[in-house]
Amino acid sequence: MKKKRNFSSIRWQILILLVIATATPFFYISIIFLHSSNQVSLLEEIRDKHYPVQANMERALFTLKIIHSKMQDAVTTGEQESLVEAKLLNDQFIEILNSTTYIDPNKKDSIHKIKQKFLTYFSNNYSLAFSLINKPINSVSDYLEVGAENAKQYLEIINMLEDFNSSEMKKFSNAVDRVTDRANTIVNLGAPIGLIIISIIFFLGYQSVYRVIKRINHMVHILCSIAKNENDMSVRIDIDGRDEMAELAFWFNEFMAKQEKDTIKSTKKIRQLAYMDTLTNLPNRRLFNFRLLGEVEYCRRNHLSMAVMFLDLDNFKNINDQKGHDVGDQLVCEVARRLIDIVRKYDVVGRATDDTNKNYSLVSRMGGDEFNIILARIVDKQSVANIAGRILKEISSPIEIQDHTIETGVSIGTAIYPEDALIAEELIINADLAMYEAKRNGKNTHYFFHPTMKENTKYSNDIKTSLKKVLKENGNNELFFHFQPKFEINSNVIVGAEALLRWKSSGFGFVPPEDFIPLAEKSNLICDLDSWVLTTVFKQIQKWYQAGLQLVPIAINISAKQAAKKNLVDFIERALSETDVPPKFIELEITETAALNEREIVADNIRSLKRIGVSVSIDDFGAGHASLSLLKYCQIDALKIDRGFVSDIDLMSDNTIIQGIIALAKSLKIKTIAEGVETKQQLHLLDELGCDMVQGYFLSKPIPAIEFEKVLGFMNKSIAQDQPVYYLKK
Repeated sequence: MKKKRNFSSIRWQILILLVIATATPFFYISIIFLHSSNQVSLLEEIRDKHYPVQANMERALFTLKIIHSKMQDAVTTGEQESLVEAKLLNDQFIEILNSTTYIDPNKKDSIHKIKQKFLTYFSNNYSLAFSLINKPINSVSDYLEVGAENAKQYLEIINMLEDFNSSEMKKFSNAVDRVTDRANTIVNLGAPIGLIIISIIFFLGYQSVYRVIKRINHMVHILCSIAKNENDMSVRIDIDGRDEMAELAFWFNEFMAKQEKDTIKSTKKIRQLAYMDTLTNLPNRRLFNFRLLGEVEYCRRNHLSMAVMFLDLDNFKNINDQKGHDVGDQLVCEVARRLIDIVRKYDVVGRATDDTNKNYSLVSRMGGDEFNIILARIVDKQSVANIAGRILKEISSPIEIQDHTIETGVSIGTAIYPEDALIAEELIINADLAMYEAKRNGKNTHYFFHPTMKENTKYSNDIKTSLKKVLKENGNNELFFHFQPKFEINSNVIVGAEALLRWKSSGFGFVPPEDFIPLAEKSNLICDLDSWVLTTVFKQIQKWYQAGLQLVPIAINISAKQAAKKNLVDFIERALSETDVPPKFIELEITETAALNEREIVADNIRSLKRIGVSVSIDDFGAGHASLSLLKYCQIDALKIDRGFVSDIDLMSDNTIIQGIIALAKSLKIKTIAEGVETKQQLHLLDELGCDMVQGYFLSKPIPAIEFEKVLGFMNKSIAQDQPVYYLKK
């Protein structure tokens, strides 16, 4: 089909001007035509080649960094999901490089080098991560060497991509500059020549050229703004007329629309990750709270009822400790699946929707082994009780995971709107109280909230209030310490002790540490309590030291918040200076979870404590996710094997976990301490496994300070008489 002539195009405008103008303006008009064509060509080149290549390199660099981060997450957390995600991102990275070669074949050799380097890096790093997760560690030095080589390759790829990107950015800017220069050239040439021919082509020429230059400059300005990474995907060029500039504007707008669509798609994916639990793919706490607010408001306007269920698996920590975190994660996923199947099908359970005006219920994972359920538009309590009954029955059924048959239960608490609360936050709190009531009454049961349950929280509030008062009064003779000796298995002697805080309240009697310490950790009291503990223990050690007793290192437990305080080292140095206690008699115990939170600050604190001579040990090792980098680079003195492993050591034929912890510690030249030793059999097995030190009730219960002072005095006499020092039971 013959193309229809477009007399409004730039070519026809120039032809008309050529017919009208004399020979003199012919040259001028030819220059305008030549420059305009070149400008269009350069703009098309920017549109079709330079910008897509540069954008691809930005995506490649961003994807590579995510791949590297996922690999590090896989090594740190031991989660296979991170490796799967890294594998998917690997394919995406290769696809980006291939698309760049397709856009500009001249980049084939450079892209090929980057691709080969990346494939080598990914293969090595994937193999390393896979080995760290799925295979026991045979040689840490080998893994470190491979890790260092992978890091070197990663940096080389980053440098290659950044160099490539810089080169493309420079070409992009140069291309834009050429367009601008040519446009400015037209203006510079047009002034003197235009004065000669102004009487002939003033009206036609001026309007035509001015319009073209204005539109070109407008396009150049927009392209420059994009090149400077302003990232405004909503930028569009007004389409004026039906000429080539209008066509260029049209395709530019199409390109930007596609980019905006891709950005919206990516944003939607990010939003999904922000509102969904990555393990179970259920809505997370953020989406649950949002939906609950909407549901409460909907019920308020329409005078309807709804229910909030709070669920917590029973004995989940024991399953994690005994079977491993991988089995624990699979158990959580299976529970999530069963919950979705149990709740009424027409409720569209777990759907991540913002529509709160439909009869939707919601199952969400709040974290760990906790789940929340919104039951929308309930008829009565019996319907809620029926659902709770189905949940209890289904969750109690045996679950097969990795050749393990797991039997667990779930404690459920329910609060009803508007009967139990009128606001979302209070509904969650009341459902939580009801769940804890179920826990206290035998677990694996369901309780509706009742106002009397709030009275059970009065004890906790009173404990916090009393503890705060006691700390303000510097202990008030209610807080004191017992000391539990640590024994070295090989030499059979006391080599240290752990200071254990005790509280005999004037109002509550003896308050167990497991009652008041968690309450302090949930409030701001824990830092004040830590400071008091450190100060008081330092003074006790000073008293023994000045009395000339044979001291041993005294371990002091500090909380996660205290371990992550930037002024921790200054506090310890000041206490050492004020008491004149040698640093070698001080040992700080940090829980493994504390060591992994605020890792950089904790690591800096550990290194600084080591520099001033204070020992540092990791408490409850094995109960969380171990950080090999923390052990390697922070010069930890000792690992305390979690009592959960020790308590089962004489019941299990396979003690691989304890053997692995001891082997890891020995390879890093770190001492191991087994806590909670309560039987002779446990002691002998730990000796056979190569554990360095032990503590527990079988050897010695925690004893008051005055009794421990007698032990230190006995050690003085034994050393003076050249006799063995305080043998352990063996």
